[in-house]
Amino acid sequence: MENYFDNSDLLSVLLKWKKQIVIIVVITAIFSSLLSFLIPIKFKSEAVVYPANLLSYSSETQTEQLLQLCNSKEVMDSVIKYCHLIEHYGIDTSNYSALVDRYKDNVSFSKTEYESVLIEVLDADAQQACNIVNMIIAMVNNKAKNLQQEKSWEVVKVKQAQLNNKKHEIDSMETVLKELRIKYGLLSYDVQVEEVVKRYLKERVKPGYNPSASSSQEMTSLLASLKEKGGDFIALTDNLEKERDFYNQIKFDYENAYKDANKILTYTSVVTYPKTSDTKAYPIRWLIVLMSVLSTFMLAIVGVLLVERNKLNGK
Repeated sequence: MENYFDNSDLLSVLLKWKKQIVIIVVITAIFSSLLSFLIPIKFKSEAVVYPANLLSYSSETQTEQLLQLCNSKEVMDSVIKYCHLIEHYGIDTSNYSALVDRYKDNVSFSKTEYESVLIEVLDADAQQACNIVNMIIAMVNNKAKNLQQEKSWEVVKVKQAQLNNKKHEIDSMETVLKELRIKYGLLSYDVQVEEVVKRYLKERVKPGYNPSASSSQEMTSLLASLKEKGGDFIALTDNLEKERDFYNQIKFDYENAYKDANKILTYTSVVTYPKTSDTKAYPIRWLIVLMSVLSTFMLAIVGVLLVERNKLNGK
């Protein structure tokens, strides 16, 4: 009894029930064939794209960024709007969740082994499937452009504020320097010190030197100004030069950010362009029939073995 269902006897059991098994399999094949014709036909359009000119926001790769853009709600809503998918799918405008489910059933994105993104769209209309793929690429570019410009304009505003603050600091320092030039006659500390000392020593060695003379008094006054305000003049001059260097660097960053905010770039490089398919991609009828027949055949064998086992046990 234990060896009743050995491999040597399995064939004889199947032959015993072959008529019933064949009938079941044939019925299943006919039924699954008819059922496959009731499944709506869908055509597939696809594109392979590489990311381009995307800025890094975190540790994610550009391909991962592109996938996030493809899966973003904003891109989906734009595709639904411009491809008129509400009317095309025949879904009530109030049933947004059903619309999203239908979109996600028909549209898929995946990362390839070559770090590109595969966009696949299924639709009952072959041309519409191609249109949706093209629209996805366009909307992804638009979304990436908006993110890029938004970030660039933020940098422009920051740099503009820094420029204004630095300009105010430079103007204040130049005002103080102008006052030192006018009030104390300070123009160039090193040059003036050298010239004043030379002239002062030259005047002193002249016969009939008179310290009260106007030229001597002028040199004495200038020398006193250099002593009193020379340190402030040097510090201001040095700081002003540094601040002007800072200003020029900020201006350089500002101009680059302004260029980034206004330039027009594409953010996807299309390797495989979508095409209008002339052959259906779904359903694959022979595969449906084959899988149905195989599963039914296996179930039939299990059923036959159970029946024979029950008979053997006297049930």
